[in-house]
Amino acid sequence: MAATDSSKNMAAFLDKPGTPFAVREAPMPTPAAHELVLRVHSVAINPTDYFRAAQGRDVPEDSYPYVIGCDGAGVVHSVGNDVGHFNVGDRTMAMSTEFFVHKADHGMFQRYVVIDGRHACKIPDRLSFDEACVSPLAMATAAGALFEKESMDLNWPRLAGTSEFGEQQKTHANDVVVVWGGSSSVGCCAIQMLKAAGYRVVATASKRNFDLCTQAGAEAVFDYNDEECIDRVCKWVEQRGLQSAGAFPVVIDPSSFEKCAAIAKRLPGRKYVTTTLPRGLLPKPNLGEGIGVGDCLVLQQADLLEHLWSKYMPDALRSGELKCLPPAEFVGRGLESVQGACDLMSKGVSGKKLVVSGI
Repeated sequence: MAATDSSKNMAAFLDKPGTPFAVREAPMPTPAAHELVLRVHSVAINPTDYFRAAQGRDVPEDSYPYVIGCDGAGVVHSVGNDVGHFNVGDRTMAMSTEFFVHKADHGMFQRYVVIDGRHACKIPDRLSFDEACVSPLAMATAAGALFEKESMDLNWPRLAGTSEFGEQQKTHANDVVVVWGGSSSVGCCAIQMLKAAGYRVVATASKRNFDLCTQAGAEAVFDYNDEECIDRVCKWVEQRGLQSAGAFPVVIDPSSFEKCAAIAKRLPGRKYVTTTLPRGLLPKPNLGEGIGVGDCLVLQQADLLEHLWSKYMPDALRSGELKCLPPAEFVGRGLESVQGACDLMSKGVSGKKLVVSGI
C-alpha cells in the first residue's frame, strides 16, 4: 500500500523480469551537478515499458530490484549545482535517462526521480501534468530520427514568426516528408516539428485517427490499411509538383520500412528512410540500392539536445504552437495503477497515450 506521506519516496519496483510491479518505499535521491530531482505527479506509459517489464529487456541482470519508466511531469524538487535554467518549484516535463545510465533512481515510475537537466523542459501553467507527460520521449525519439546529423539531418524546428522559420519555409516549400504512423505519439511529435522546420508533411494512419494527424499539422492523411496507399501518397505529391525530403516509418516494422522505401524510390528528391531503430542495438534494414537508412539514439547530439529542450520546446509550448499529442487517457491513480496501465498497453493502444496521475 502506498504511503500517504508525500515527503517519502515511493517506487514501482520490478523485482525480476515478468513479475508485477511492487510498490514500496525507495531511497530519496540526490541530484549530481548536471541533474535535478523531479517530484513526479503524472507518468505516461510507453510500449517499451510493457516489454521491459515483461521480458527484462535492456535491464542488467544484477540491477534488480529495478525501476523503469520513461515519461513524466511534475515539479522540480531539487537542483544540481550546474543546472542553471531550473529552479525549485518549476513545473516541468522530463524524459528519463535510466535507459542509458542503468540506475534505478533515474526510472520514472517513482515519486522522486533523478533527471538529467538536459532532458527536461518547463511547461506553462495552462498545461496539466497529465497532458505534459505524454510528449518527452516521443519528442526526443522523433528529433533524433529526423534532425540528428547521423540520421536524416533535416533542418531544425523553429518558432513561427522568426526569421529562421521564414527562411526554412521558403527553402522547403516543395519538400515533403512522409510520416508513416502519424497518430502515434512519435508520429504526432514528428509532424509538428517537421512543420515547424518548414517542411510539408503527409501522414498515414488508420481512418479513425485522420483528424489527429490533421490536428498535428499534416496536409494530407492516407489510410495505411488501404492496398493503394503507396500509390495515393505518391500521386498526391506528384500532382503538386513536390519532391521527397525523406520518409519516416514510426513503428519498428519491416513492412512499414519497405512501404516507405517504395515511396522514396518513386518520388523525385531524396531517397532516404529514417527509423526509430535504436542505434547500436538493432541492425538497419537493407531497403535496396540507392535508399539511405537512418536510425535513432533518442537524441544525444549535444547542440540539438540544447535547442530542443531549452529553446524550441519551452517557447513552442508557451505559445501553443506545440501541442501534447496524442491526447492523454487517464487510466489510474497512484503507482499501484502502473501495472494495470502496462497491461492495457499490451493489448494495443491507438490515437491516445495512457497516463497514470496522482503519483
